[in-house]
Amino acid sequence: MVKFLIFLGLFFGTIYFFYYKIKTFFEKSLFPHEEKKSNIPPKVNKGEMVKCPVCGTYFPVETGVKAKGKLYCSKECMEKDGQ
Repeated sequence: MVKFLIFLGLFFGTIYFFYYKIKTFFEKSLFPHEEKKSNIPPKVNKGEMVKCPVCGTYFPVETGVKAKGKLYCSKECMEKDGQ
């Protein structure tokens, strides 16, 4: 019985191996320039980066806090500069 189960495992493993190889061969030959789509979204440029005058961290202009003609990375840095 054990020999039969080993035989079945090898048999179906071999069939799956050849199925996978044939499938990838035909996908590459029929659609050679088609790239696989990734679940990772592409990197998007969020705009200009500026340096915080207090802590030196670079951050996008859109996320900054503006006060006294300066642009800060957070309210905490704005408050530190005011002291």
